[in-house]
Amino acid sequence: MFFRFYMGYVFPSLNCIDERVERWLLPSALSTYTDVPVAEVHYFTFFPDFMPQAVVRLCVPLERWLERSPLRRYSAHYMAVWRKPA
Repeated sequence: MFFRFYMGYVFPSLNCIDERVERWLLPSALSTYTDVPVAEVHYFTFFPDFMPQAVVRLCVPLERWLERSPLRRYSAHYMAVWRKPA
């Protein structure tokens, strides 16, 4: 619960990254926004950047494993790759 509050309100406010005009796009709904087919989706980032660096270094192997596991869809970020039609 604390993590959700921090990432949803405190972090964006402190870093001036959330202006309340953003659209949050779900990877499963990308076809709503374009007809271009999604070629692949990469999921990444499970641990917040405000953790102590020593802890982050210890968590890197776990994070890499999570990014390749079926749990990857629960990551904090994703990147979609579209293929331009020929």
